[in-house]
Amino acid sequence: MSHLILTTNDRAEATLRQTLLANVVLGLRPRFVSRKLPSEERLLIGLERRSEKHCNPGDHWLDDVCRGALDGFGTRDIGFFELCAKFDSIEIWVDPQANDQLVLVWLLDLLRPYKEITTKLSLVHTDDQVANYLPSLSQNGSCRPSG
Repeated sequence: MSHLILTTNDRAEATLRQTLLANVVLGLRPRFVSRKLPSEERLLIGLERRSEKHCNPGDHWLDDVCRGALDGFGTRDIGFFELCAKFDSIEIWVDPQANDQLVLVWLLDLLRPYKEITTKLSLVHTDDQVANYLPSLSQNGSCRPSG
């Protein structure tokens, strides 16, 4: 069974990748707080399969993904919906910060028409930042606080 974890920030992505809880862990990085909002069109283009529209760093949703992060599931050129379709289950891990909450709202709105994806979704809403926890798992399966 293939499993994808999507996070609402890159720090949570780095921590969860080390846990080996999923085949692939990816962070969604749009910034909706403290800067000008990207247009809806720009956000959607960023999620498409890589093309000539993605000529600047940060234009494609996978520009910052680590080499090898998608092994067996696609290349750094794959589109968001195409990648999600490859997995049997998808978890969205959401930190409590304002930008993370807005990314969640955007993502759920974006995915609403895609029943073939939404039926595979689970939501993990955290009370604290995931990056504040060690990547190793305790015996009950939860992450342990660092420090």
